[in-house]
Parts: sequence; C-alpha cells; structure tokens
Amino acid sequence: MDLIPLTNNGIKQAKRASRDARIGKSDIILYSPYTRALQTASIISKENLKKESIQILIT
Repeated sequence: MDLIPLTNNGIKQAKRASRDARIGKSDIILYSPYTRALQTASIISKENLKKESIQILIT
C-alpha cells in the first residue's frame, strides 16, 4: 500500500491542474487507490465545487 502524501509541489500542481479548462468540464474524476491520487482528486474536486456534482470513482 502506498501511503506517501503529496509534496507541497504536488499540491501546487494539482491546484494548477484543476484550473485546466478540460478538467472544468468533467463530471467524473477517476483515480487509483494510492494516497497521492486520492489527494489530487480531492484538491481538483474542491477547486471545482461550483459544479453541482462531481463523482469521484476509485479505479
């Protein structure tokens, strides 16, 4: 099991990625069960809360 969290740089990258127009049009976020992937999906969904609902699915 991978429990390594995002670094500060990784958090900045996730926030920057959440502003990408292609992600803003998404309805579903798919991610692996790794800690960093969950954190990235969480950041992206929080940054896009203006949408009524974004589904997050573990793959």
